[in-house]
Amino acid sequence: MKILLGALLATLLNIILGWQWCVAAGAVVGWWSIKRGWLAGASAVALSWLVLVSLNYAAAGEAVARMSRTMAAFVPNAPAWAVPVATVIVGSILGAAGGFFGQAAAPYISRPRS
Repeated sequence: MKILLGALLATLLNIILGWQWCVAAGAVVGWWSIKRGWLAGASAVALSWLVLVSLNYAAAGEAVARMSRTMAAFVPNAPAWAVPVATVIVGSILGAAGGFFGQAAAPYISRPRS
């Protein structure tokens, strides 16, 4: 449940404020997680970015495919599918960094009682 809420938060922050704020979503998920906050943050943000990339392909498939082919042409012998995969991996790294920070900051921030 934490990962789904974190993915929703990451999606909202990405749409409203920009991709840089996905680190904050990862930090919130890392703060919620007792152990392995980096993994929870990485999973939440990667899921969010996977949904956003999929929505781009659903909305304008040919244009996004053409952009992927163009971006892949900058790296010799890179397939076009590597661009969206790299995008999700970068999102996962951002989420992991935020999750690590959130888990490290958790002892200093009070948690709500459940």
